[in-house]
Amino acid sequence: MQPKKYSYHAMTLYIAIITLNLLSNGVLLSSTPSPAKFLPKDTIGYVSFENFNQIQEKFKNTSIGLFIDSPEMKPMMDNINTFLKPKIDEMFDEISKETNIEMTASTMPFPQGQATLAFFVKPRQFELPDYSSLADQNLTNEQWQKIDPASLPKIEETLDDYQVLGWFEFGDQIDTFKKILNKAEKSENMQALHKTKKNIRNTPFKIFKSDPGQDEKYDTLCYGFKDDMFIISSSTHYIREVLSRMDGNGADSLASDNHYRKLEKIISTKDFTVCADIKKTIRAIAQFSGGGLKLTNEKIDRTLTLLGLNNTTWLGWNYQIKPNKQIDFQTKMLLGIDGERKGILDIITPISSTYKISPTMTKNVSNILVAHYDLSAIYPKILDLVTKVSGQNIEPFIQSSLAMTADPATGRPAVDLQKDIIGQFTSPLTMTVEIAKPFNILDMQRILVTIQLKDGEVFDQTLNRLHAQFIAMGNKELKNELLGTNIYIIPGLDINLSEDPGSPDKVQFGFAVIDNLFIYGHTNNIEQILRNQRRNNTPMITSDPLYQHVFKSVPDRAGIFFYDNSDKYMEYTWWMISETQKAQNNSSESVEANPLINLSSDAVFKMIADAIGKDINFTNLPPYDSIKKYFGAAAGYGKVIPEGLYFEGHYSPLP
Repeated sequence: MQPKKYSYHAMTLYIAIITLNLLSNGVLLSSTPSPAKFLPKDTIGYVSFENFNQIQEKFKNTSIGLFIDSPEMKPMMDNINTFLKPKIDEMFDEISKETNIEMTASTMPFPQGQATLAFFVKPRQFELPDYSSLADQNLTNEQWQKIDPASLPKIEETLDDYQVLGWFEFGDQIDTFKKILNKAEKSENMQALHKTKKNIRNTPFKIFKSDPGQDEKYDTLCYGFKDDMFIISSSTHYIREVLSRMDGNGADSLASDNHYRKLEKIISTKDFTVCADIKKTIRAIAQFSGGGLKLTNEKIDRTLTLLGLNNTTWLGWNYQIKPNKQIDFQTKMLLGIDGERKGILDIITPISSTYKISPTMTKNVSNILVAHYDLSAIYPKILDLVTKVSGQNIEPFIQSSLAMTADPATGRPAVDLQKDIIGQFTSPLTMTVEIAKPFNILDMQRILVTIQLKDGEVFDQTLNRLHAQFIAMGNKELKNELLGTNIYIIPGLDINLSEDPGSPDKVQFGFAVIDNLFIYGHTNNIEQILRNQRRNNTPMITSDPLYQHVFKSVPDRAGIFFYDNSDKYMEYTWWMISETQKAQNNSSESVEANPLINLSSDAVFKMIADAIGKDINFTNLPPYDSIKKYFGAAAGYGKVIPEGLYFEGHYSPLP
């Protein structure tokens, strides 16, 4: 089984390489007000770019932007552009044929200022066929399929109707966009719709609907222009709502909502923002996925209360590019909570504690996640929540299984779940990923998960009994000993490049107790940590200058800490691309047959592999040492604040 490892920085890099040249250049526009000032209070969420042009210009000045435009990457970028151009031209040719719009990548207008897409849920009366009138007829599936819904009696139901509205500032490209839209209206699909015109707050809008008698408040396509702004919606009602606020009507807006104001004050709305009212969003999802089952708001509210989510308010995520000279990318997120934390909220709330270095945090580590949770205190809460939701207490079933560990001959009692297992866990829980040279596909993602223990010796005795009873079951090869420490192997989770089960090219997974630390991961990495502990001279992550640079702004105390070294990961990516290119050049087999790709769970490598040997020549990649200076690391934290659970992170290279 291959552990999953995803690097958002690597994904961002790859997508940026592919799409950067699609974006148009333009003059920077002035910042626009928060979209919340224009949105009504019943908004359930929105996605917003503060200023497209500004984001583009900021990105060019980041280390990743400089990397893409660097002289070292020019041969590679020229090769990518040569590959992309005919595909892009083909895509726009298809669009032109289908929509009757003459369009190319160079003439396609992009928003230049703010772009916002908002979502709403509005109750609506529906007249539906009453299938319940046939419940006592014992119809077969074939008979059900032949029923004409129009022949059934009708019932009225009040269900949520989903609406969307967006506005996009096009600046000096607005005339080009209007011409394209006018051509689109002449397409066959648009000509088949019933079209009317209507002024909404002195602004002309076109309304398209399939049924002339259809209520234009619902299921319509409405769009128009206000100055250089394109506005489109599925409802004239929300167009009127937004325009009234844009005209300074003064009506209550989302910005006047107390919970939203707290959110915006903490995360801001600069560059790129995603916000959602949690309870309204859950209701909308529940209604949408309910199918024929009528899920009333009362039923959904009862479920929210049961799960402890009734005290949630807004969830907001903000991403800023180049907020200052030292930071390239910064992200902030808030899960708003108003009131007591119960259920899920209580379980996910971390403990504020001091950040400490674990023995697994060596200098080769590329990723670190430290979460401060008292697992022994959390377990009863999880058990209580599962019991409430399922209506069944699972603890007796667990204890009955553990009863098998008792030894009547010696009078040794069975392992006690709460006392011997859960009760031994304490804070923190740590996950590390090591990417060390020389790179090897078998242990490319050396993940170790550790949990602090109250008494390591006692817990090891418990592990010994559990492993012997439920895992090893007499197989002595599933347990090793090194330097006086037991290493317990879990069968069936190993990775093997060869079809030979006895191949030395194999990685096994297992767990061990080292001092007062429970460790799970690759057994070879567990052994290395054990040797490091005994030598006591292993360079730790704190000696890495990049770690020191990005971690200096992280507070000493928090509930969660994280670190992500993109420099190490990108160097490994360079090696992976090179090895994949070599394998493809030296083999007649397909890329998919390459074991290097099959073992990789990373989507970046999948995309790269798909291109290798087909269209893009990755031998044009420069040596990693020549572009190493462009990559850095990310660090951040999460903690409890009065408004809820707050997370903040930033990415930057070495100065």
